[in-house]
Amino acid sequence: MPDVISKLERCTFEGWRIPIVDMEIRSTRRRTIHEYLWIAGGKREDHGRGIYTFQVSTTFQADPRFSPPLFPDTMNALRGHYNSGTVGTLVVPHIGPVKCTIQDWGGHLSGSMLSGCTATLTFEEDSTNRFLPQGVQVNAASFGTALSAFKLQVAEALPVTEPDPNAPLELVPDAESNARDLFDQIGDVADQILAFRDQAELNGELIASKVDFLRRLMGDASDMLAWLDDPMNWETLYALRDLQAAAIDVSERPTDNLVKPKHFVVDRQMSIMQVSTRIFGTTERARDIMGLNDIPDAMRIPAGKRLIYLPDAA
Repeated sequence: MPDVISKLERCTFEGWRIPIVDMEIRSTRRRTIHEYLWIAGGKREDHGRGIYTFQVSTTFQADPRFSPPLFPDTMNALRGHYNSGTVGTLVVPHIGPVKCTIQDWGGHLSGSMLSGCTATLTFEEDSTNRFLPQGVQVNAASFGTALSAFKLQVAEALPVTEPDPNAPLELVPDAESNARDLFDQIGDVADQILAFRDQAELNGELIASKVDFLRRLMGDASDMLAWLDDPMNWETLYALRDLQAAAIDVSERPTDNLVKPKHFVVDRQMSIMQVSTRIFGTTERARDIMGLNDIPDAMRIPAGKRLIYLPDAA
């Protein structure tokens, strides 16, 4: 049989390698059973899937092939995440990235293995605060940055492929098509909000109505798209949540305190990093500028291109 597993991404938690000896994955659908007198059996009411748990048996040994060493460096780092209750990214080779916490830690030290120890770690999927409540004040990244990150994640998770002319016509759209259509609509409305924010004669009521519509679309995504419940799609879910956080920040910020946009004209061909350094003295604002402008090639921005940016608040 072909070796498929070894070609997949390695198991890690927050970047720390976890050699898998054995992994057990479990999830139980949530349901309520309604039982009635004089009627055999009961009525089953389904409430969707429960959280996933990943029980990983591993061995931490002082193996020179691994850097940093599994024992004790990696083991101590993972135990630190367990002690602090870190919500981090667990990469499961055949599933992908899943937001988890280390819920249980068990270790075994034996005199028969002097190079390290064995351990059993139980990871529990984190689904708390899936979408932030509307009244929460959020210290979010700029709206443009969140929108740019969301679009990149959707493009990676749901790539558009050329239709096969010989394929049978699908009368009922599949889950990926439904997700892509809704995400495209979210992106379009968010682009409109961004355009309104860039106008000096800012229309506060118009922005409020657009943000309200955007938040309703995001609510539809969370309620209607079973596609988001798949652990493989957690990165898209979190990008959507970050975009909602930024939208809340826009809607709750007083319009008269908004920083007015400024313009920068590229005087010679530059990269987005060079533009950021020229304006702000650092490359850290490159993504903000990307989110506010239509830049096809971030490495080659032509001379004469007029870019919008938001200056730092005074």
